[in-house]
Amino acid sequence: MHEVVAVTAATAEDVVRRLTYEGWCELGDVVDAATLAEWRPVMVDLVSARGVSHGRARRRRIVDGLLAFDRSWVSILGDVRLSGAMETLHAADWRLALHAAVVVQGGGGGGRSSWRADWPFQAGDEQLRVQVPYGDLGMGITAVLCLDDAGGHWVVPGSHRDSSNPGRDRAPGQDEDVASSRLIPAAAGSMVLMDTRLWRADGEVAAGADHVRIELTCIPWWLNATALLPGLADYELAVSAAGTGGARPGRYLLPLSEEDYEALPEEVRLRVRHLLAGQEVVAE
Repeated sequence: MHEVVAVTAATAEDVVRRLTYEGWCELGDVVDAATLAEWRPVMVDLVSARGVSHGRARRRRIVDGLLAFDRSWVSILGDVRLSGAMETLHAADWRLALHAAVVVQGGGGGGRSSWRADWPFQAGDEQLRVQVPYGDLGMGITAVLCLDDAGGHWVVPGSHRDSSNPGRDRAPGQDEDVASSRLIPAAAGSMVLMDTRLWRADGEVAAGADHVRIELTCIPWWLNATALLPGLADYELAVSAAGTGGARPGRYLLPLSEEDYEALPEEVRLRVRHLLAGQEVVAE
């Protein structure tokens, strides 16, 4: 019997401690009920119109580059527990990398999804994988904001400290029932934080009760995200090497127009300035 865990971290210090040893933690009451009632239908409509199916069972539909379509949610980047943990574990000048609206579709009897870790580590068949040479070095935090109670998250505590990262040498099999795994209920309005090296999976979602969330990957300033940004050389070279005929092979970022960038709060602009369109890369 797997343990169902519902433990929330109250301070940035709690977050750092849990992320260091367990690889995950949950932040309670990040968003109130009234705000959830506003945000959830916006994300549902966006994913319905633009979502791309991911995962082996194709149950996850994702809209990448969420800032390019909706910016109502950006206040969560200012949560002192998230920002404090990033500044302590990585650097004060941290950045937002992947950010998306996600709907995990209910029904189908699929149970738990397959295990995966987040960019830039083992990314399965969903992202452009970066061959990171230092598997024992933390390179970011994944933040999952739950907009309803329909689905939980499976994690394998401590898997972020495996020296085999980012490879799959000792990774769990896609359908393996890992004895040490734990199910996080992930209540509406809470945010689950995970070391990007941690093995995780989507919990089962009942038929007719799709689970809606916002997923963010926060990275230190020194981690190069250009392999995720269409139009930049690193991304285009990777697309060419992937042999997809120019189609986007997986997860990606989208550039921000100057108008959209300037409309963001100052503390948020600090986290996304690398996405500003039209930046001069090489000066003559």
